[in-house]
Amino acid sequence: MNKTTPHHLLTSLVSLLLSALFFFASPVSYASDMTFNVTVDKRKVSLGSSIELRLDFKGETDILEPKLPAINGFDSRYLGPHSNFSFLNGKVSKSITHVFKLLAVKEGKFIIPSLTVEHQGKSYASGQIEVEVIKAKKYSSQSNQDSNDPALATLEDRVFLRISLDKKIAYVNEKIPLTIKLYVNDLPIRYNEYPKLENKKFLIDEVSKPLQYQEAIDGVSFQVLEFKTNIYPLSSGELILSGASFACTLVIKKERKGRFPSVFDNFDSFFTSYEQYPLNLQSNSPAILVNDLPSDNLPKTFTGAIGDYAFKLDASPKDLKAGDPITLRMTIEGEGNFKTVKQPILNLGSNFKIYDSEVKKEKNSKIFERVIIPRKETISQIPEIEFSFFNPDTKKYEVIVKGPIPIKVTKLDTDQAKVIEGVYRDPSYFDSEKIGRDIIFIKESVGAIKPLDSYLYKNKLFIFLESLIIIILISLTVLYQKTQKFKTDIRYARKLLAPKKAKNGIREAKVALGADNSEEFFNLVFKTLRQYLGDKLHLATAGITVDSVVKILEKKINNDILEKVKKVFGACDLARYAPHSFAKSDMEEVFKILVETIDCLERKNII
Repeated sequence: MNKTTPHHLLTSLVSLLLSALFFFASPVSYASDMTFNVTVDKRKVSLGSSIELRLDFKGETDILEPKLPAINGFDSRYLGPHSNFSFLNGKVSKSITHVFKLLAVKEGKFIIPSLTVEHQGKSYASGQIEVEVIKAKKYSSQSNQDSNDPALATLEDRVFLRISLDKKIAYVNEKIPLTIKLYVNDLPIRYNEYPKLENKKFLIDEVSKPLQYQEAIDGVSFQVLEFKTNIYPLSSGELILSGASFACTLVIKKERKGRFPSVFDNFDSFFTSYEQYPLNLQSNSPAILVNDLPSDNLPKTFTGAIGDYAFKLDASPKDLKAGDPITLRMTIEGEGNFKTVKQPILNLGSNFKIYDSEVKKEKNSKIFERVIIPRKETISQIPEIEFSFFNPDTKKYEVIVKGPIPIKVTKLDTDQAKVIEGVYRDPSYFDSEKIGRDIIFIKESVGAIKPLDSYLYKNKLFIFLESLIIIILISLTVLYQKTQKFKTDIRYARKLLAPKKAKNGIREAKVALGADNSEEFFNLVFKTLRQYLGDKLHLATAGITVDSVVKILEKKINNDILEKVKKVFGACDLARYAPHSFAKSDMEEVFKILVETIDCLERKNII
């Protein structure tokens, strides 16, 4: 038993006081308004089955269990609260959800009435929810009646795709934000690709990474995946946007018969398997009225830009000598279709030599950089530059004028001016340069001569030997460190030896399987898996139970592997505590699952 020293008590008290001081001194903000929402997990249920009623309070956590009124057609039972508290970037968010189970006791359509809650002198009310109770479906002894039963609601009601547009009237080439939402109600859905949009009448941006949240529709709670993109109509008229398609997979738990159902039916998860049903969801196809750009008041400098933009102009340097370059930087930023934004037209006359532009595209801006060179020292400014665009919000053309930009050009000396003037007036100026300006003297003596590449560091054998020595030193160092770690780190040693021990156990279990010795076989299987997990997780092997292992593994491995672990332990427990004669095919099934489980954990290295 550890004794708490006065020093430890003092240290803990100081830490507690500092934590409290930091918490109350920090600029923490709390959500002042509470929201109340009521949802159900489904609105169609079979007689004798149940639905889940959730009362969500966001902004508070001290709401006690509300009292439900009598609900016609249902018996209610309180399951308990689920509270959430988080602190992020100085902001505290909190919520509490009270969960009830409603058992359907009569057929028909029933109304869950509006619920009212009083809190801190304020009254909060929810909406009504209609729920239909249908006749119970007959199931065979091997059926798995769960929330995936299509009799409880059609599949289209529980998983569907919707498209929404920010605007339904637009101009040609205008940017139209588009949102694709996948709604899922209590179904295991997997997907590997994002929704696809294909339409030759529109340009379409890439679909963004999804946001995930909950949303209630007619009182039913849905998990929502929200994808965003932008579309740009290419022609005028009433255009129909082809709906989005989304390829995903519905994963449903199924039961299959074993050779001894009377024995194995006690363990629901032992012969559980999953069936995958591919789904190709199609969304709605919204219509968009697309207009041509107006022809009235069309600016001369308009090149097709559509959106709401700002225009910035800068030049550097502004104090220079004749013939020196100036970088002209034109920045266009804002919201719109940047594919239509082109470089503003430059009307600089013959006073400047102009070079090709460089274009940089950023998230909400486009930057054009051009190099210009003043031809004369008498030039005192860069003329004004216009950028024009059509603003779909104001439905007007807008022109932004920047400049002129004052510059100071200094005259060159006579020789430099002659060179610059020759460059501009006669490109063949340098061809007339006289030969003999630069003289290279001939050496009278070649000096000491030695073979090319005769240096030792360039010798291939020397390089090979040096590399070999370095590799040997590194290998010895790594080997020494691993040996020391193996001797001093028990956790590392157990984890390193776990695969070897598991292989020996599997080999022995295979021998028992071949001899059709079920008792010895299940003892070896249980011992092998327990020893392997104990070594991998650094647990006392003798104290390992199914529950203790599952609690640790459910945070580290996926459900498929976890189910296999449960199957093996379940079969072993059945063999030890409920002795029966087992068919060899059942023992082979257990052996196969054991090998697959350990092999998968080793290959993925997840524990």
